Amino acid sequence: MVKVDLTHMFDTPTCCDGSGWYLKQVPFGHPDFGKLQRCECGRAGDPAARKNALTAALRAYGECSFENWNAQREVENTSWGGVAYNITDQQKALRIATKRAMDYVEEPDGHLFIFGAFGAGKTHLAAAIGKALAEKNMRVEYQNLPRLFDELRAAAGDFAVDERMKPLLNSDVLILDDLGAEDATSQFIQGRLFRLVDERMHLPTIFTSNLDLPVLEQKIGGRLQSRMYMAKHIWLPVSDYRKKKETL
Repeated sequence: MVKVDLTHMFDTPTCCDGSGWYLKQVPFGHPDFGKLQRCECGRAGDPAARKNALTAALRAYGECSFENWNAQREVENTSWGGVAYNITDQQKALRIATKRAMDYVEEPDGHLFIFGAFGAGKTHLAAAIGKALAEKNMRVEYQNLPRLFDELRAAAGDFAVDERMKPLLNSDVLILDDLGAEDATSQFIQGRLFRLVDERMHLPTIFTSNLDLPVLEQKIGGRLQSRMYMAKHIWLPVSDYRKKKETL
């Protein structure tokens, strides 16, 4: 049987879309796996390119913004964390969440923790903040944490973790989505996550989670959970809008 070498299929570089750097799409074990490459497209620093890069990174949430965030959307009685929330409670929570998000855009400083029920709009609100800050010509990075953890584990085998961490540590704004969706208590993952939290203590860093703070400790450990207590909070104990197929 003839063996076909398919590694060349991964070697086509991806444009940075304005960040100035990109990761080659190469398989694990390749010399360039996990290593940042300087892009020669000449678009680094261009606000429109940065916004496009953020939209691409957000994937399914790429169109989310304050313009299509509906703070007055229809809600229904729900429960979260063992507590029942009526319609009035949820409407109040949405109004407060929207104001705090807009306040953060005006003064983006330190950690912001957005937490609440499934489908409440946490990632939408984080994306809206990121888009608004990108409009101010800030470099915004978005990462889904379970996906990032997979990348870091793979990069560890090729000693490329520091290269993978650089754009996250150095970005003007960092969005870390779905904290607690995956167990992060392993020494390797917890060490990298704590580095992001600690070194960006006074830099705009936005976390989203489906878990309340007491429950989160079981997933990320007490040291990291304590940092979330210190963050600014946006709380969304709101019914799942996706069940109603509403457009935010």
